[in-house]
Amino acid sequence: MSDSSTKSDGYSRLLQSAAVPSTPFFCYIVLVILISYSNITGLYGLIFTSASAVLFFLSLTLTAFRYRNYFNNRITVISHVLFFLTVSAIICVYLTGRIKELTSDKNLPDFISNVSVKIDKVKYKRYSSELHFSTQNDSGKILHGIIYFQGDRIPDRGDSIFIHKKIYRVKLLNNYFSSYLISRGIHYTSGASDNDITFLHQNKISSDTVSAGSIMQNNLLIRVDSIFRQPAAGVIKALLSGNQNYVDKNVILSYRNSGVLHTLAASGMHVGIFAAIPAFLLLPFFRKNIALLGSFLSVLLYLYITDLPVSLIRAVIMFGFFYLQSILFRNRNVFNYLMLTGSIILVISPWEIFSPGFQLSFGATASIIMFYKQYLKSLKNIPSFIAGTTAVTFSAQIFTIPIIIFHMNQLNTAGIVSNILIIPLISIIMGTSLFSILVSFISISAAILAGLIPEYIFRLSFLITGFISDLKLNFFVYNITLPLFLLMILSLAPLLNYHKFQKMKFYPVLLSIILCTLYMKKNYSGNGKEFQIKWGNSKAEIKTEEKKQILKIDLEESADTEKIISEIKIKNPDIKIIELTKINNSGLLLSRKILNDYAIEEYRFSDIPHINPMFKKMIYQLEKDNVVVKFI
Repeated sequence: MSDSSTKSDGYSRLLQSAAVPSTPFFCYIVLVILISYSNITGLYGLIFTSASAVLFFLSLTLTAFRYRNYFNNRITVISHVLFFLTVSAIICVYLTGRIKELTSDKNLPDFISNVSVKIDKVKYKRYSSELHFSTQNDSGKILHGIIYFQGDRIPDRGDSIFIHKKIYRVKLLNNYFSSYLISRGIHYTSGASDNDITFLHQNKISSDTVSAGSIMQNNLLIRVDSIFRQPAAGVIKALLSGNQNYVDKNVILSYRNSGVLHTLAASGMHVGIFAAIPAFLLLPFFRKNIALLGSFLSVLLYLYITDLPVSLIRAVIMFGFFYLQSILFRNRNVFNYLMLTGSIILVISPWEIFSPGFQLSFGATASIIMFYKQYLKSLKNIPSFIAGTTAVTFSAQIFTIPIIIFHMNQLNTAGIVSNILIIPLISIIMGTSLFSILVSFISISAAILAGLIPEYIFRLSFLITGFISDLKLNFFVYNITLPLFLLMILSLAPLLNYHKFQKMKFYPVLLSIILCTLYMKKNYSGNGKEFQIKWGNSKAEIKTEEKKQILKIDLEESADTEKIISEIKIKNPDIKIIELTKINNSGLLLSRKILNDYAIEEYRFSDIPHINPMFKKMIYQLEKDNVVVKFI
């Protein structure tokens, strides 16, 4: 049988596996959510709502056609239709009402000030802590918000604090992040430090009865610090907790610039490792179902001790469906698991539809399910252990690249190669680090010795990502040109059912990577170059000093920082020094955002600035990143 006919059969089987009731059900939930959020989504929301409507009716038609034999029995048809209509109506009413409640800003004041709040949740970030709070206004309405807290004494969940400052309402100004906050029911945000809050009541009961998961996570992180050295310890803590804020910033930038930052986030790959360990230990002694139960309990434990990232929740729910169907049925439909998982997550947390994390996790999984086998066939002459990882990487990129460009304006042409190299190393790091932690319960000395293995493997991965990062193949892209689009489309050639493309195997993918790199280097690269960006009376320029690029910032207070940042990033400079000529909030804000995306070594102030909250945040961030500060 020819490759083309095999590929055609593969797509037919894919359509058949996708034509299950869970697919139109998922599309229906997405459609209801997007319509309900239409007041905050704008033009993009209209486009995606229309696309969801098309997918819903298409999937409903395909599913009805596949199960057409069931329509022979009128009673069965009527009962099933009534059941689905009832469930759909209940979900529609529930989601519409909940989203309306979350996004409603009726009678909300423009700001709240000098108010006591209760801390509902604390999320620890690299430069601050997110304090999710709730309070009640004079009319009895519960208000929700976030305080980005930079201070030494961080409140705990359940604490009551008094905030001595104005907290302004989030404005919907075509800002994706603002829309996401409002979609979650968060209408107020502000920064704060120790001087801005007073503790009213510490919830001692809450601290004494803190969740067992938090206790286990804290003990696990302490144990990691006692076994491993930095920066490997930070990477291992991120893999085990799902929180990348433990990772050194230089490691984050190196992994990001080489296109493998996602490997440091808890995801399906890590769930697979947690599931494999008990299965490997139990299969020689117990039946398959017992081994799978051990694996399922292991991944539940992993989810319990993490910070519950959506990618991990998705992977654990999918594994749960896999486990149940393995016990109850022989035939398994992975696409069905994905649709059911997505439906559950969106019904519980409808705002996740706007989350890049959910979109990337869901998109990558769907892309692998749909295109993995087709790419694997184009790699049949390559050793299987390399072909499998390569096919996963090729297929995952199809849906994730558009999402990354949309949210982060980045295109990494080295991502495919670096993923093939780094994913196996991260898997080994996680497996060997878990072994070292288990050994530590017997002997800390032996655990430290065993811990050298993941440490050295991490060093190898860091060398590889550092080398790839130095090639400067991570480009900031704000507009997709037609030539770039066509070059990217070339990588889809192995998926086409055409014999001439089949003969080329996977080479169109490599050709696409090379041509995209050359095109981006020519049109988007400003490495080593000097340039100037003007916006009204504001100016930002790149200068070179001793082979280091300096960003000199001279902005008016009302400058459009987002526009200037996009113009800087699109040139892809290698900024090492920031020099602030005119000290105001716009300049400080721009330089803070640049600090997040570049490995800055030195920060220069042209004068001693006025001490204000923005300046305090800047100094806090510079201290965290060990950046040299100079006043010139």
